[in-house]
Amino acid sequence: MRSGSSASPAPDSRWPSWGSLGLLVLLCLGWAVLWAALLLLILHPHPVPWSHLETLPRAWQDLYTIGVYGAIPVVIRWFWRSWEGRTWGELDLAFNRAALLQGLQLGAGGVVFVFAIASAPGWVRFHPPSAWPWIATAQDVVAALIMAWAEEVVFRGLALKTLLRDQGPVTAVTGSALLYALAHFARPNQDLVHSLVPFAGLFATGLLFGYAAWSRRTLWLSIGMHAVWIGFIALSSQYNLWDYAPAGFRWTGAGYPPSGWLTLISMLLCGGWLWWRRPTPTASAAPPASWIA
Repeated sequence: MRSGSSASPAPDSRWPSWGSLGLLVLLCLGWAVLWAALLLLILHPHPVPWSHLETLPRAWQDLYTIGVYGAIPVVIRWFWRSWEGRTWGELDLAFNRAALLQGLQLGAGGVVFVFAIASAPGWVRFHPPSAWPWIATAQDVVAALIMAWAEEVVFRGLALKTLLRDQGPVTAVTGSALLYALAHFARPNQDLVHSLVPFAGLFATGLLFGYAAWSRRTLWLSIGMHAVWIGFIALSSQYNLWDYAPAGFRWTGAGYPPSGWLTLISMLLCGGWLWWRRPTPTASAAPPASWIA
């Protein structure tokens, strides 16, 4: 269907964006399932705790994560260049230090907002570790940056940019946010998985990151925000940094912030700030002036 040429195909020769996006989803899901099957075949645990996959050894979970994320560059290369026939410049991945720093600041501000508010009524209590092993800490930080980069390229790069090919910004950002929320919502190890709050938090996060990528025409703003949250969750889990009171689970997420109302509010506030500070349409490189257009 698609050749390896870097030249973009004629618009009428490409699938509609939803069809191409569906192919991308099937490709990613297919590899995730295949990699899991290969690991189970090789490691052969008896029996497989299908309802509690989080109880599998941490080394196996890490190996699965590495395999899934390790395939992302291959997916990016084939889908974007060979299937969509588009250039790397259209992914908005040119390094933007200012956008990355702003994203890191917004992400840190969101974390501080959530846990400062939650600390006041005693919903969370900081539990500092006796030591901070620098190697383990550095690994979490580097992993957060890599995972944030990979997920932003897939969801705000491939998915959002594909939808923007023939959809308006509202539909495209909403569609990519829905895909992001669904991909992260199906997690068997979340206690609040049957609540609508986790999905709402993830969906709001997808909307925020999608709007950031569309309005600033760079992925580095959302990469910065995303990396802070991933790094914070990873460090909190590794060092058991927080004690959570059951009375505040709905607000804090009980160790998984996107499951809490405070994170949802934080994402909406960040989105409002980005809207208020949106670029003016006068500059030649500015994004479309209308969010609805």
